[in-house]
Amino acid sequence: MKKIVIIGPNGSGKSSLAAYVAKRYGLPHISCGDALRNISEYPEIQSLVGDYDVHSGVLMDDQTLTTLVSTLIAHRGTPEGWVIDGTPRRPLQAMRMLAEFPPTHVIVLQASLSVIEQRIGNRRYDFNARKMYRLGIDEIPDGAVLSTRPDDDIDIIRRRYALYEAETAPTIRAIQTLMN
Repeated sequence: MKKIVIIGPNGSGKSSLAAYVAKRYGLPHISCGDALRNISEYPEIQSLVGDYDVHSGVLMDDQTLTTLVSTLIAHRGTPEGWVIDGTPRRPLQAMRMLAEFPPTHVIVLQASLSVIEQRIGNRRYDFNARKMYRLGIDEIPDGAVLSTRPDDDIDIIRRRYALYEAETAPTIRAIQTLMN
């Protein structure tokens, strides 16, 4: 059984790596960000989210997020495991994760703010196909209608990176301590 959590700042490649790992091991990929951005496709969490705006750059409260993740795992995980990206971001979320749905592996991605600004500046999203493309890297199909995501605004990127540095770095230390 593989229960894999991938943590990193916004734009560091969590979802890309999670999709690759999930495909490689035949596991479902559970992305908190994708679930919140495409809430209509996730009826099991709609009542939990309320009026939360994923595009605001503000982190969801700990109780709601861990309940959301537990619900997603219950509905979309498998007995063989799962791959989750985008959580935990705070120490309380990490403690609840370890108690309620303990991972077998935790992967931490690191990237500087300048790298993240460059990566996000080069990404475009096709909202019709629900697919992300990297300009100059990915082949973009004819007919794709590309735009940036609302939460890819430079001020939101910087605010989320500062939040990551302030809140997620202690979370990573808490996970390392609790898993040893």
